Amino acid sequence: MDQKTSPFSQRWDFAVIGAGMAGAFIAGRLQAEGKSVLIIDKARGSGGRVSSKRLKAGEIAFGVDLGCQFFEVSHSYFEAYLSSREDVVIESSRAIVRGRNSLLTRGALGSASTLFGARVLSASRNENLWTVELDVASENKTLEADHLILATPPIQAAEILGRDHRLYSSMSESRHHAQWVSVFAFDKRVLDAETVKMLEKIGSIQSDVIGLVSVESRKPDRNIDASLLVMTLHSSESWAARNLNVSASDVETVLLESLADVVDLDSVVLRNALGKAHVHRWLYARPTISNRLMGSFFDDASIKLSACGDYFSVESEYGVESAFLSANALLRTILTSTEGVLSNNESESLLTS
Repeated sequence: MDQKTSPFSQRWDFAVIGAGMAGAFIAGRLQAEGKSVLIIDKARGSGGRVSSKRLKAGEIAFGVDLGCQFFEVSHSYFEAYLSSREDVVIESSRAIVRGRNSLLTRGALGSASTLFGARVLSASRNENLWTVELDVASENKTLEADHLILATPPIQAAEILGRDHRLYSSMSESRHHAQWVSVFAFDKRVLDAETVKMLEKIGSIQSDVIGLVSVESRKPDRNIDASLLVMTLHSSESWAARNLNVSASDVETVLLESLADVVDLDSVVLRNALGKAHVHRWLYARPTISNRLMGSFFDDASIKLSACGDYFSVESEYGVESAFLSANALLRTILTSTEGVLSNNESESLLTS
């Protein structure tokens, strides 16, 4: 938690649950509008699917993007926001953040207060007030807020609201594709430069197991030791669906062997050059387009309950962009209802200010 005062000793204007792109963006903008905002996440920092992680290969430390490797940019609103950020590089309809991709959400948070490492157990409304029950370091805690915003995957939002809530059915039925991710840090000499360039090309991977290979060492300002070749492999959605509950070690083996097939190299050679491997499973990687909820967001002003995220129907098929567009649309609605009707120019200025 980044504030000196306890988050449990005050009543917040807004409690935002989920510190991915949607939650971080709307929390930061509401705070900038003079609201008191607390964003809550069970992870140790912001990011969600935009998370990054520090690892070590022997004594050499390095950072990797554990979730999204880049962000597709197809909508002018998202492009305008990214262009306003000095730490974002946009190339050919794709964007990446200098240093690490989790800085996208870190920057979006602005001065909003944060409570990380806190698992939300439930949320209920009584007498014009939301009460949020949490598990913080194995202790039950309670905080209060006037307005609750759910920026989590829909199944988690449904669990927070409970089975008796009218949103439970639609949210619990919304689906995301799962995905396995494996990070490999090799001795740089194991692959030649031409092979590495081949791996960087979109569409070059011909594998039923691998959906994407990202060469972390080639990203801007990653400062990875020159002796390492660090790659992040995403499984294909179909393979992840068939192997959702296998062990992390089995996933590592299969992805490593599949990579060996792609680069036409004996897997033993790759294994011997491997300095570090890390495997992570994303249960809610990308929304299933056919199961998206209607509308850009949910908002019930009468009880001050809102929800936003990549599982709503916005003008994009891409996860991070969809999350941004949903949060931005909800932000404009909330500010319109609390501050009066915004002009078109004022509404658009929210995107880049």
